[in-house]
Amino acid sequence: MAKKDIIEDKKLSKFEKMLQMVEDEKKLARKSGEPNLIARPGGFFDSGREAYYFTGIMAIDFNICGRKKGVVNTIWGENQFGKSTLEFAIIEGLQLTIPDLVTAYFDTEQTIDDVFLDRFPYLDKSKIFLFRFTQLEAIMDKMRELTAEKMVDLLVWDSYDSSVSKTSMEKSYENDNQQTMSKVSILAPAMNEIQGNIKKHGIFFDILQQVRQGFNSRFQAYTKRAGGNTLLHAPSTVLKLSYIQENSELDKDTNKPIIRYVKIVNEKSKVSKPYKVTGTYINTDVEKGGAIDKFKELVDFAILNNVIQGKGWYSFINSDGELVKVQGKEKIVTALKNDIDLFTFIKFQTYIRGLQHDMLISRFDHLLDLLEAENKAIKKHKVKRMKLIEREDRLNPNDFTDYKFDRTKYTAESSLLMMFPIEPDFEVDEDYKNGEQIYKITKDYLDNTDKFED
Repeated sequence: MAKKDIIEDKKLSKFEKMLQMVEDEKKLARKSGEPNLIARPGGFFDSGREAYYFTGIMAIDFNICGRKKGVVNTIWGENQFGKSTLEFAIIEGLQLTIPDLVTAYFDTEQTIDDVFLDRFPYLDKSKIFLFRFTQLEAIMDKMRELTAEKMVDLLVWDSYDSSVSKTSMEKSYENDNQQTMSKVSILAPAMNEIQGNIKKHGIFFDILQQVRQGFNSRFQAYTKRAGGNTLLHAPSTVLKLSYIQENSELDKDTNKPIIRYVKIVNEKSKVSKPYKVTGTYINTDVEKGGAIDKFKELVDFAILNNVIQGKGWYSFINSDGELVKVQGKEKIVTALKNDIDLFTFIKFQTYIRGLQHDMLISRFDHLLDLLEAENKAIKKHKVKRMKLIEREDRLNPNDFTDYKFDRTKYTAESSLLMMFPIEPDFEVDEDYKNGEQIYKITKDYLDNTDKFED
């Protein structure tokens, strides 16, 4: 370095030197075509809330804000708890607002077929590609290729536990610990590369895992996820599924679940408020017309968030401002199925109350797009089904029209005020905040959060 450069360099403050380093990194990244690895907050592509996409499954959206591009998500639990079903419902939901979504589904368990997929009436199967590799090395190589070339928008691995390394295939005498070590030695370097690719290209990545049971050195039983430290630390979100029989609908003759209630425990989240617990209803009967019973799910969350009020007799306000009263939760479900527009409006109100305020405000237009697309998909399926069973008398004129929100009437601010109205002082709890206050506080936080854009 020339003497003049050294003198000029000494004049730079520590802060200015760091700024220079960031600028140099940006230039190098642009030249090489790789993502920059040094930035200030907001300087990475996935820093903003525009990387989040809601799924229409309230148990997922209220728990971890849907799905975020460029991060790893894990769903795990016992066998037959609905992991694959929930995952395809998530794909179905993402397709509503990303119709060109290309999905690579690694069906390592080799169980996905047309019978299974028939449970997803709104799913576009044409843009889903199934991979049935079982050898771990082949799976990792193919995932590297798909993510490096950005050939897909969503990568799903179902499941890690069903894969086997080449070494283990050749050495059938390996015990469980030896097989685990064999797989981890392959997984660790590959996942490092794949994670870099999904962050660079903004790819969704979901991993489904089974429960791994065993004994430690003290012969104490344990239950955990497989994959060693690699899959322990790599995910940004970890959801554990548990089957709750009391809340499920059972067949009267066989006592088998027709609708399985699944509790979703948030064990880790770096993309939302952590450690929430939600739940949803998974249909096991294809005749139910949907893998996730969104009507039963909505009723639960609407009651929880005080959108539907009462006990035994329930009341709620429709989109025309009229008071509707019904007796029993099943009657609410029937009312929503008969009037899909009412279903959408109640769901809209429930999202306002149940979603993180920062996500609601920043992704408000996306939410409206999702609800409109979902409304259209449900109506299309309803019309098709009623025609098939020759019960077109059950259809109403609204079943043939698109539902559109008045974007001038329904803004984030007006919607918050609608669901959190200004109350007289004597009725207001000291912790209560009305919609105007919520919007102002949240918007101020969003506007004043330092964002050092590239």
